[in-house]
Amino acid sequence: MFQPLLWYYNTAVNNDLSDIQKEFVRYLVRERCSASKAAENAGYAHPRQRGYELLRKPNIARAIRAEQQALLNGDLTSIAFGTLKDVMQNPKSPANAKVAASRAVLEAAGFFKRADEDTPLLEKDPLNMTAEELEQFVLESRAKLNVLVN
Repeated sequence: MFQPLLWYYNTAVNNDLSDIQKEFVRYLVRERCSASKAAENAGYAHPRQRGYELLRKPNIARAIRAEQQALLNGDLTSIAFGTLKDVMQNPKSPANAKVAASRAVLEAAGFFKRADEDTPLLEKDPLNMTAEELEQFVLESRAKLNVLVN
């Protein structure tokens, strides 16, 4: 089934590409084809050579990056957060996996400052917390999230 490029309607990148080049980018990124296969699927003659040549073009490289970024900001982010949620809620998940998933979600939500920022929002890393401290932190975090959501 044809899927339009994610960035097609909301960036100027698409103005630099022909329809066949857009198809090449779509096959390369969305369908995870090799450059040769993407060129073949897009309809190029001599796909092996054209795939190589297309990857070297700056406008194609920009379009590939834009499509990858759009995919990351869309479907893949939702899948990643769903996976993290599944790990955190699965009673069979090991404790260290739950803590790692929880930390990833909390970092994404901005509960921790990044390494390039001055001070952390927490006094203690969750990996170093006792079960009681972690439970208290989760309760407080849920309360904060409920205030933001509601």
